[in-house]
Amino acid sequence: MSRSIIAVIGMHRSGTSLTMQALGALGAEAGGGLLAGDDYNRKGYWEAGEIVAFHDRLLAANGRAWGMPEHLLPLPEDWWGSDAAGAAGAELREILVARLEGTSQGSALALKDPRMTLFLPLWIRAAADLGVPMKALLCLRDPAGVSASLGRRDQTSQEMSEALWLAYTLAALANAADLPMQISRLDDWHDDAAGSLARIAQFTGLSVQGVEPPFAPELTSGAGDTAPSDTLVAELWRELRGFPKGSHPDAGLIARASLLRRGAAHLSILASEIRAEIGETPSHQLQRDLEAFRQGVERVSAERDAQVEKARELQSAYRSEAEARDTYETAFRKASEERALFEARAQEMHRAYLQEADARSQFEARARSMAEAYRKETEARQQFQDQAARMSDAYRKVSTEYEAFRRRLNPLKWFGRR
Repeated sequence: MSRSIIAVIGMHRSGTSLTMQALGALGAEAGGGLLAGDDYNRKGYWEAGEIVAFHDRLLAANGRAWGMPEHLLPLPEDWWGSDAAGAAGAELREILVARLEGTSQGSALALKDPRMTLFLPLWIRAAADLGVPMKALLCLRDPAGVSASLGRRDQTSQEMSEALWLAYTLAALANAADLPMQISRLDDWHDDAAGSLARIAQFTGLSVQGVEPPFAPELTSGAGDTAPSDTLVAELWRELRGFPKGSHPDAGLIARASLLRRGAAHLSILASEIRAEIGETPSHQLQRDLEAFRQGVERVSAERDAQVEKARELQSAYRSEAEARDTYETAFRKASEERALFEARAQEMHRAYLQEADARSQFEARARSMAEAYRKETEARQQFQDQAARMSDAYRKVSTEYEAFRRRLNPLKWFGRR
């Protein structure tokens, strides 16, 4: 496949992110990083940050930033030939070159940002200067669905949402009139996701074989609950909804869209002249906004200074607390060391006590042994004394008997001598 650029255009909240997911699944590349998602686009916005910033700068410079009523108005016709547009085109070529270099050889470059719809002539000119063909996928959604989604995200009124839908849809039809263009309706994804993916693949020349549709019905809704209050919006949506799936808008519709855009541009000139007379031009509003911003900066600076002073006080208190903590930790370490010494001494005394108790136990055992020996010795001595007494008694008895016997014997001895 030869190198090409696929521009995903259309109103915000109209399925542009879903279409980029589908192109990515089919093999197209974004050539670099993309913005992350949030609660309103959980799978990501699929937008290049530098491209969003580029468009926002141009809108702000022309007094048409998102959220301003002037965002609805087309850029003045003479702006497209101005030096500012030339500088913007040069910057855009650098962005495109970087993104093209970030793709694989032969891959299609797919880019998406709803604001691209408003600046599509710059993109077409830059792509032509680089010699790279461009196609456009126009994402459409029921105006009521867009209104409901913007109401949830930005608290935008139904009237403002419908006016934005009309401005972006007319810009897409008019600015992409000379490009190969295919309509991709969000309702068609709900009805037939596989068919929608196949139609995109056929239009872009990418292969759909083996690719599953990235469509997640729970993350989006189809038609809204409220019919458009603007009859022009209702009529345009009725005509767009009647085109066959995957078709190109017819020449008559594109011509009417261009005419309505030129009429809106003429009205914007008249509105600017009227605003200039009453001091309500975008420049005056910008001056007021700048003054409010300056006052806001001063207020924020004062708050910041107060916060810095508070931070200094907290830092000083923290240092004092840190010093007190260091003192406490030093005292705690000293107490811990003293406690360790005390515990060591107590353990030493406990061991000495155990040794003394053991010695005392041995002494008591020895004393009991000696007492037992003394008792036995006393008993033996008593027995000896008793025996000695008995022997003494026996001796006295024998002595007495002997003395008596001797006395009896003495007369006999005398008689015998005679």
